[in-house]
Amino acid sequence: MKYFKSNRFGSLIFTCVLIAIFAFGSTAFGEEISLDFSRYPDGPALRRGIESWESSGTDNNPYYENSLRLLYQGSTLSAEFYLDHKPQRAKLEVTHLSSKSGSCRGNGYSPVTISINGSSLVRNYDVAQHHDGSHGYETDGWDVSSYLHQGPNKIKWKAGNLCTHYWIKKFEINTESYPSSRGKFVGEWINVDPGTAGITRLVISKTRRGRKIKAFGQCHPEDCDWGTAELNLIGDNVSDYDPSWAMARWDKGFAETTLVFHFSDTALVVESYTVFKDDSGRANYRSIYRFRRR
Repeated sequence: MKYFKSNRFGSLIFTCVLIAIFAFGSTAFGEEISLDFSRYPDGPALRRGIESWESSGTDNNPYYENSLRLLYQGSTLSAEFYLDHKPQRAKLEVTHLSSKSGSCRGNGYSPVTISINGSSLVRNYDVAQHHDGSHGYETDGWDVSSYLHQGPNKIKWKAGNLCTHYWIKKFEINTESYPSSRGKFVGEWINVDPGTAGITRLVISKTRRGRKIKAFGQCHPEDCDWGTAELNLIGDNVSDYDPSWAMARWDKGFAETTLVFHFSDTALVVESYTVFKDDSGRANYRSIYRFRRR
């Protein structure tokens, strides 16, 4: 192991590393989605970020090392995964092969169509044809940024007119996303006015499917729980991946209340709009509150 003799030089290197981390690491975050069959047939498929997967017309025969094998025309492999945000950039990498046979074109021909969310990424793609006739494992990569979206996603392989078999050892999707406001609203918020007659407290949490909010109103002897609602983030346009606004709605039966959220410095400003539905003759009204993070 080598050590820097000059503390000054070492400090410079450390400073440069910190600059690189803040310059690049803080501007984006990524997710890795992967499904790995390299333990087949003795162990289960290894998956990361995959919610579910299924296949038809396949087996896990250990020839060509360990992989999943698509046997017939129409055989499929599909996997579903969830992305918290639409990626800025995303790359799919697949390790796969077309098996060899002297009686087939190219000494082995196993075309597959790969689609993401119903759109074809490649059609009738034969590994050997794209790798100088190789019938060993090859790794192909494609930019799939435009195919993915926030929420549920699905990737699918479908075998074409196979003469030999198609083998897949592993696929992975690596993403790089826009700076996220996913933690901006999350937490417990307390009304800065302890004597308020309106909303006293908000609890905002992040779940796999989005954000949830619980609101509490002034009641005696303890605050009233409005229940849980979905918190929807709102940007300035369809490309705003770092929104500073949000909205939630509660239907209480006799009235419907909509809360609109935005930030003013470190304070969370909440505009409340209540519309009565019980023919009581009460006027609809608007209120504004300021909250601090507990």
